[in-house]
Amino acid sequence: MKCYEPRTRKERDRGWLFFLLLLATRRVRGCSPSPPATVSSFLVVVILWFWGPTSWALWMAFLVSLLVSVPLSYFMESLHGKDPSACTVDEVVGILLPLAALGEPLNVPGAWKILLAAFFLFRFFDIAKIWPASRFESLPGGWGIVLDDLMAGIYTLISLKLLTFWFL
Repeated sequence: MKCYEPRTRKERDRGWLFFLLLLATRRVRGCSPSPPATVSSFLVVVILWFWGPTSWALWMAFLVSLLVSVPLSYFMESLHGKDPSACTVDEVVGILLPLAALGEPLNVPGAWKILLAAFFLFRFFDIAKIWPASRFESLPGGWGIVLDDLMAGIYTLISLKLLTFWFL
């Protein structure tokens, strides 16, 4: 492939998937005065807004992030203690779930509303830890770190479905 030829959508999706995985494993503490979970979630939303991925690419990003999240969280927990703030892969998995399951295209003009609503709803549910998310958080190893954010993602998905039905 020559450097001036445009890349296919599939090749571009693969590159962004790799970038999301790098984001999930990077330490964002020290890069911003904001909490790492908020920064990580916001960066995912910004990347998705610029990327405008296909639903296939969103599901692939979610599944790959999910597969690496539990072992990576377990490893980070062994280094930094219970639910370390340096581990942000759980936020990436949590916010990708509702956006992938929503099925709305993110490459249309009004997609920024969905992304912004998803960000604020996910952060609310992640911080609030509404039952059973609070129960999942006490699970051992990487499971507790990841499952509470997946539950926040499910709450976000339900809220987004209601919001898109009524308003967006």
